[in-house]
Amino acid sequence: MSQGVCRAFTLMELMIVILVLGLLLALLLPTVQNAWVVADYYRCTRNLGYLYQAITMRRTDLAVGSSTDLKTRWWPTQLMPYMDNGAPFLVCPSADAEESEMGGGGSGDDGNNSGGGSGGSGQGPGWLNPPGSYPPLTELCELRLSTSGSYQPMDAGPWTLKLSEEQFQVARGMGYLAEDRGTVNLRSKLDTNYNPYSDPCLYYLCFEDISTGGDQDFQDTVIRVVDKRDGTYDLTISGCTGGNHALVSKPDRAVLLSLAIRGYYQNQQITVGQAEAQPQQPAEGTAGGFSGSQYGSAQDPAITSRTIVSSNYAMNGDYPFLTYRAGRVALLDYSKYLFHATDVWSDLTMDPNGDGVPIFARHWGQINVLMTDGSVQLMLPEELDPARPDVFSKYWIP
Repeated sequence: MSQGVCRAFTLMELMIVILVLGLLLALLLPTVQNAWVVADYYRCTRNLGYLYQAITMRRTDLAVGSSTDLKTRWWPTQLMPYMDNGAPFLVCPSADAEESEMGGGGSGDDGNNSGGGSGGSGQGPGWLNPPGSYPPLTELCELRLSTSGSYQPMDAGPWTLKLSEEQFQVARGMGYLAEDRGTVNLRSKLDTNYNPYSDPCLYYLCFEDISTGGDQDFQDTVIRVVDKRDGTYDLTISGCTGGNHALVSKPDRAVLLSLAIRGYYQNQQITVGQAEAQPQQPAEGTAGGFSGSQYGSAQDPAITSRTIVSSNYAMNGDYPFLTYRAGRVALLDYSKYLFHATDVWSDLTMDPNGDGVPIFARHWGQINVLMTDGSVQLMLPEELDPARPDVFSKYWIP
């Protein structure tokens, strides 16, 4: 009786099997990858729809007077109470490490600047701690001058001085920035070109309360700024104004702190910005920071904190004025807190490949957009580019 002979695969047969399997995988891989892309697109669409539901519920509260209108920089935080486990809905599933090239969720536009922010990265969950950078103070708020109806930018502007601690103390030692000395052109008395010296995270912003310059004593409003390097800024505000001023947020100009006291006001406090952790209240005994008769101990300080939850969706900078207008952009699949006409999509930070497709066009080179009527549209970048006047007037502004 003969026994069966077991014959092993030859090398050629093994190579053929491997080749056939490789070809099958090569044919199946695009299909699998496309399935994931489609799934991410639908999850992103669902996220935007869920955010619209939260906006609608919040609008109902607004109608009965129990809430305030959405602010373009803080909208994720404001919507969180209206979402069950809302954090995952604030992140597009197609977003990846490319976000950090644009400064992540920590940069924002206010209609004047694009990008921005000092260095520093957050630690912890990605939806709470934006990667990359955080916005400078000038993008968060500005000073409203009621005497002229104008706005003074922070850290900039012809009638704003930025002084380091050392420069401020030199001016105080000469008798300036402490009391109303009448007509004094401070720039003619000392060098007012900013020099950070030992601590660039501590400085003073000194404002003239007349937009045309006035007496240029720059002591009408004085703000001591502490950049905490976590995205938040502690402000201590004192001054002597001729009218009812206010610190307002950008770009919606909602009042953060009213400076309505005529004459001198002392050490009004507020924290603004994007905190990487929980809001931090000023430590006891550190509420002051100014010395002298007008800038002494704190008196009934108004302490407020703004904590921003991060999202790689963006709200149209004009959305608070578009709530009841159909066919306008409300939110879009993007990576900044807010979006405005000054963004140039051909800029290398947005289009590092130079192919005309910004990196936030995540869905087949297109962008998911939530419109003000609640619909979600998939649009090409050129259809949505606010740098085009026809597109800007059609989709972005009232």
